[in-house]
Amino acid sequence: DTLKVEIEIAGGGFWTFNLVKEGSVTPPGSSIEGSWKLAPEAGALGVGPSQGDVSWWSSSSDDVTVRACLFDDEYVFNSDGTFENVLGSDTWVEAWQGNDPEGCAAPVFPHDGTASATYEYNETAGTITLEGAGAFLGLAKVINGGELSTPSAAEEEITYIATLDGDTLKVEIEIAGGGFWTFNFVR
Repeated sequence: DTLKVEIEIAGGGFWTFNLVKEGSVTPPGSSIEGSWKLAPEAGALGVGPSQGDVSWWSSSSDDVTVRACLFDDEYVFNSDGTFENVLGSDTWVEAWQGNDPEGCAAPVFPHDGTASATYEYNETAGTITLEGAGAFLGLAKVINGGELSTPSAAEEEITYIATLDGDTLKVEIEIAGGGFWTFNFVR
C-alpha cells in the first residue's frame, strides 16, 4: 500500500516521492471473495432467541454426515461483485419446498443456484447484502424478519450481519419474534 517513485532530473539530481494508497485498504485475509462452505462441525448453523444464541436448535456433529448435501454447498463471492449458490445435484430440501420429510433432494427453484445475484460486503457496517431472488447464505428459508413458507415468496434482497476473521465467516440474520439464525462458514 506504499509506492516509492524516483525520477532523475537534469544535472544528475533525483526527485523522490513516497506515496501511500488513499481510501479503504483491505488487509490480507479480510476479503470476502472466494468460495465458502458451512463449517463441518457441531453448531455450524442454529437458531435462538437472540443474537449469538442457538438454544432453540443447532446442528449436531452427526448433521455434518446426515446433511452432507448441505455441508458441501458452496457460497461464492466473485471479485466482480456477483454471487453464486453452487449446490450440485442435491441439497437439504424441507417441507416448505415440497420435500416431506425433509432431506437431501434436488434443489428447488428459485433456490437452485440459478439466481442472477450480486453481493455487497460492507466491512465497516459488518453486513453482507445479497441481491437476486433465490440467492441465500446457509438455509434458503431464512430471510430478514421471517422464514419463507413457499419458494415463490423468495426475497429480492437479504442482508446479513457478518463477522469475517481470515478464513472464517459468521453470519447472523434476525427473523420474526426477535429470533436469530447463525451460520458459520469456512473458506
